Amino acid sequence: NDPELTATIAGGANDVDSAYATDDAGGAGGLTGRVYTRTVFRLGGGASLEGGLYLLQLDDINGNVVYELYINKLGTLRLLSPAGGLGSTVINESTGLDVAAGGPPHVVEVSALRNDSVAVRVDGDTRVNVTGLSGAQTGNPRHLHVGILQYTGTGTSPITAYHADVGVSSSDWLGAP
Repeated sequence: NDPELTATIAGGANDVDSAYATDDAGGAGGLTGRVYTRTVFRLGGGASLEGGLYLLQLDDINGNVVYELYINKLGTLRLLSPAGGLGSTVINESTGLDVAAGGPPHVVEVSALRNDSVAVRVDGDTRVNVTGLSGAQTGNPRHLHVGILQYTGTGTSPITAYHADVGVSSSDWLGAP
């Protein structure tokens, strides 16, 4: 209910530190059809990434990952869906957005339908559009996790991610925050 979710980790390997919130968006049966998610996120000043920083994840009713948004160690925001998540093969697409620590917030929206397509918009511009998907093995999407879900670096510098206006819909893009 706060206007902004703050997630801070001390750094370290991904099995040491995480800080995130979870929303049960679909209940026991999950959401059917195309699912739209949105977050307005930014990194705290001074964050120095030495590995991937996973910021948002959508899981299915069985806890399997449908897709994730992460920042790689070069600072680029990417969409990742494991084999079986949205289609039969791994999707790992760059949005082309270079995220700077202490930089401005960015509106990131994802529209995904298993065995069909996925699109990512950043600040209103479509940056990823993958169509013709088939072979997904995940069930209906259910849980949305935001914050810092995983950090693959080993540095010990604190990292903070801020999320605001987080939402999930099964009817259409969520619109301006």
